[in-house]
Amino acid sequence: MTVLLEAENICYGIEEGHPLFGPRAMKNVLHNVSFSLREQEILGLLGESGAGKTTLAKCLAGLLQPTSGVIRLRGKDMNIAQRFRKGIVSEIQMVFQAGGVPFNPKLTIRRAFDEALSAVGAGEESVDELLAMLNLQPEILESYPGELSGGQRQRCSVARALLTRPNVLILDEPTSALDAMSRVSQLNAIKDFQQRHCFSVILVSHDVGATLGFCNTVGIMFRGELVELGPVDSVVSSPSHSYTRLLLESSLQQ
Repeated sequence: MTVLLEAENICYGIEEGHPLFGPRAMKNVLHNVSFSLREQEILGLLGESGAGKTTLAKCLAGLLQPTSGVIRLRGKDMNIAQRFRKGIVSEIQMVFQAGGVPFNPKLTIRRAFDEALSAVGAGEESVDELLAMLNLQPEILESYPGELSGGQRQRCSVARALLTRPNVLILDEPTSALDAMSRVSQLNAIKDFQQRHCFSVILVSHDVGATLGFCNTVGIMFRGELVELGPVDSVVSSPSHSYTRLLLESSLQQ
């Protein structure tokens, strides 16, 4: 299939320390991360907390500028300024772990959905279909974010992103506020929607079982590096990196 999104040698660093106490040191969060996301592919990024998964996702979504490296969308180099143009925003949507992030607390969920559609120049799709798919009642549209549970806000965040019909959907721990049964149900619903509307997905998670069941490709991140990448079946049956083996073994013991 055609390559949709490509990361080449992505590095990201943050400065640590205070300038009053001498030169600030650079802490590297990402080290030369490279991979390609094909059309309709579902890629899972697995790794422990602090491995750089969310930082990489934010770089791909245009929320962080890599220290070095190139991100290409459909073969074109996209810097942050370009990615915030309407056409790029409509192609890549990110759902954050904290479900309340995309919502203005002073606006109802309906108004938030309308603003998202207006920002990307999209017409309203079937809101009722998305709400039903994510096990949300239509009445929730008249609620304010503060009136919802963490799980409801998280599901509304997914619905808001899907309303814009992105070509790449980035999910950062999209089920962290849900119970085990609801996690499976929500991932299954997203996968069904993805198959019907043919977009690509990047799932950021440390839930090994859910990721392997949801994705067809998996990447393993360790200390800011992408240490393994391949089809789920191949990585599970023949892991090549010691950290991958440890991660798979630990998930079987849980």
